[in-house]
Amino acid sequence: MSQDSHRRKKVQICSTSPGYPVYCPKCNSSNVLIFYDPRFTPRLQSGWDDLIDGKRILLENRWEKIKDENQWGKLQKGSEKPNWICKDCYDGGIIVEQPIDKKIADEFKKYEKTFTKNSEPLYWNEHAQKVTLKEIHDNAGIGESSVVLISVTRQQYNLDNFSKFRKYLKDVVKTDTIYYGLWSDIKNNKIEYDILYTIENNSEEIQKHLNLHNQMNNGLRQKMALIIDKDSNWQIENNKNL
Repeated sequence: MSQDSHRRKKVQICSTSPGYPVYCPKCNSSNVLIFYDPRFTPRLQSGWDDLIDGKRILLENRWEKIKDENQWGKLQKGSEKPNWICKDCYDGGIIVEQPIDKKIADEFKKYEKTFTKNSEPLYWNEHAQKVTLKEIHDNAGIGESSVVLISVTRQQYNLDNFSKFRKYLKDVVKTDTIYYGLWSDIKNNKIEYDILYTIENNSEEIQKHLNLHNQMNNGLRQKMALIIDKDSNWQIENNKNL
């Protein structure tokens, strides 16, 4: 093979279509191609495909951020990122996982526009995907038994401490099943941001958990728990210590 033909050798790349518009951060075009560099470790692709399908990605084009993500080009095992290029302005970069608090903030902002004191609570899962009460029940995997939704937050009106609450749920409550919610705080005329988790329907356990997290909320105990049955009907159990 001649030197010229060697230089003309083509390398096949693997592209993927997210199935929804993604926008170039430079020119806002949706004519964006997401692809995997030939050096990308194939076994990591399924995980990134899940993030892309779940709309949990950001298009990064800032060189300082790309250097930080790739540790100045010294890719460690398992740290590869997919790439993207805009076919209109030819800007490009890497795909990064969207921070969960940014995704939740965007979702809350979208629904807050029509959320009033009379609105039913709204819920999202750990990936910031909107879920119903029936989905929360079914995700608990307890068959036809009722499931109980407990909030670890109380009178939280921003996302500043969400990382602290998530760590507390993982390290102290020993649960990885996390939900996010919008509640109407009628007394304070505000919209409350909640992080919630589920337990089985047991009255003694419900009361225990309602009084478990006051140290995380400036001494405030939880007012109530939500009991959800298999048909997504729900009822409230109040804290007997209030």
